[in-house]
Amino acid sequence: KVYGQKVCGFLTEMVANADGIEAVICGIGINLNHDVEDFDEALQQTATSVKLQYGKIINRYDFLEQLMQRIEVRYQQFLTEPFTTIKDEYIQRSNIWNKQLRFTEGKQQFYGNVMEIDDQGFLLVVDRDGDFHRLMSADIEF
Repeated sequence: KVYGQKVCGFLTEMVANADGIEAVICGIGINLNHDVEDFDEALQQTATSVKLQYGKIINRYDFLEQLMQRIEVRYQQFLTEPFTTIKDEYIQRSNIWNKQLRFTEGKQQFYGNVMEIDDQGFLLVVDRDGDFHRLMSADIEF
């Protein structure tokens, strides 16, 4: 989020078998050069774009090149460094803390708060009833 407005979204899908995780497919959507009127009226108060925040048109190719370079650096970090290094930085930068979120895991849906990320990367969530959930994969909505 930028100044409380959503500028991008992430979608991940996990492919798993009996032996564990086989693959993770990730998608990123970024509002680069949208104007306010490009958003549905219902989203105009909650969504923004990089152009609206910086006041200039963003070159998509330059942006994509820089984004891919940064993703590659982070991926190499993921492969070579202990998870706790990534975990600590994620905790500092994430905006999932102290918020009531909606979680959908398979057919189960519940509201709760993220309490922690464990050393295996699972989200530890407490729901409205006080029950704890350890999530590897779920849809999360703010």
